[in-house]
Amino acid sequence: DEISITAGAIELLRAFEGTTDYVAFPTFIAIGDRVAANTACIAKDTGDRLFHDTDCDGTKDGGEEFIDNGAGAASWEALTNTADTSTDYTSDNTGEVVTFDFQSAFAADQFSIKQTTGDPTAGTLLDVRATDAQVVVMRAGDGTNGITIDQAGALTAEGSGSITATAISGAPAFSGANIDSFPENFTKTLFDSGGLADTDDISSLHRFKAAATVTEVWCETDTGTATITLEDGSGNDLTTSCTCDNTGDTGNTCTLTANVAFTAGELLDLLMVTAAGNRLSFDVRYDLD
Repeated sequence: DEISITAGAIELLRAFEGTTDYVAFPTFIAIGDRVAANTACIAKDTGDRLFHDTDCDGTKDGGEEFIDNGAGAASWEALTNTADTSTDYTSDNTGEVVTFDFQSAFAADQFSIKQTTGDPTAGTLLDVRATDAQVVVMRAGDGTNGITIDQAGALTAEGSGSITATAISGAPAFSGANIDSFPENFTKTLFDSGGLADTDDISSLHRFKAAATVTEVWCETDTGTATITLEDGSGNDLTTSCTCDNTGDTGNTCTLTANVAFTAGELLDLLMVTAAGNRLSFDVRYDLD
């Protein structure tokens, strides 16, 4: 009891399906190069696709395969979603690896994801995510050299790969654990050809455009030793024992107090405790919060 059904006979089968929505056959059925052993029925799903209905209930259950998923691969051009519903594919075995291997001498884009019609108002065209931190979400390069994106969204160069920022527009903000990679600083110089005086205090010496934390203050004179104090906008001392001479070494680094945090728009003031020489320069280093 064996029946061989060619592709041209599929429509004939559909014509005889009747109200039961399936067709019963003898024990062995051959369709094209597929042989369905012990499959007594062929049915169609709501998208009008024929499948091996192993329990003959007219409903496609798990493990029941579509006939057009032939032994081997179905043609790429034939993969369509005729039901106009969401399509899901679950890979639950480490051996289920999907690979697209492009081996032709192509001269155009080979894998393209587009949005061309429909006038969408929201949504993500390509959403790649991972639950486990051990997963590399994306790798671009030759497999050894290039860039990767981890589960937290951090971009990292690997091997001889590199990351080059060609342009930054708008108002970028930096935060989180990588903030130390973006230090800022400003340098100020006071000069008086007649000599600086103890009364040469300066209010609003600098305005922080964004919230920041001062990490270092350095100063230098052209001659002699000067003493200065920097204050925040509320009059709190930023530095103590800030002695400036003309050596320009690390000994001119000021001691900071606990008042190192500045809010966006807050001012920095200078108090000249003891003046010296004609020039006073200082450099303030800070991190954006």
